[in-house]
Amino acid sequence: MTEKSLDMVVCGVGGQGTLVLSSVIAAAAVLSGLKVVAGETHGQAQRGGTASSHVRIREKEEPAPLIPLGSADVLLSLEFWEGMRYAKYLKKGGLAIVSTDRMIPVTASAGLTKYPTPEEFKKYMEAVTDNLHLVDAGEVARSVGEPRATNSVLLGVLAREFHLPFDVEILKKAISLYVPKRAVDVNLKAFEAGLSGQGELKAF
Repeated sequence: MTEKSLDMVVCGVGGQGTLVLSSVIAAAAVLSGLKVVAGETHGQAQRGGTASSHVRIREKEEPAPLIPLGSADVLLSLEFWEGMRYAKYLKKGGLAIVSTDRMIPVTASAGLTKYPTPEEFKKYMEAVTDNLHLVDAGEVARSVGEPRATNSVLLGVLAREFHLPFDVEILKKAISLYVPKRAVDVNLKAFEAGLSGQGELKAF
């Protein structure tokens, strides 16, 4: 990563707030006077399918919308298996922040596909990066009173673990812009919880 640039893949399952999370990050970049492009994929999102965004931030020139495989600085995943699916975008040694929340797809429940075990996940991710942070984001979100605020928890972890091209106060302002007014306070609490290290796991 060069100064004031960031390539990030945000992924999860439809309904988890993946697109809100990427929008908050993009808004923080805009508020900081940076150029940002966010490309979204959410064809099955409303039916519980995969949802992802590519967020690309630059200081001067506007980047292309999609991140090439193997070049993302950061992977933020709101769901366990989705973290594995999108790890191919992460550059060697890049930062992966993955929630341990599991949303078993119908195909796995029906035995048509196999949902990965923690051991399989660990082996796969360790081949990609040695900078993996597992977070029990669901538990943290429930502890602050809003189970749907897992995205804000991961955002807090990101702010703690990565030198972003904007500061924490800018992120808080972006949260207040993109989260419904009734949920701003609890999402800020979730953000602060992630920022302070709550829910982070050393191992499964």
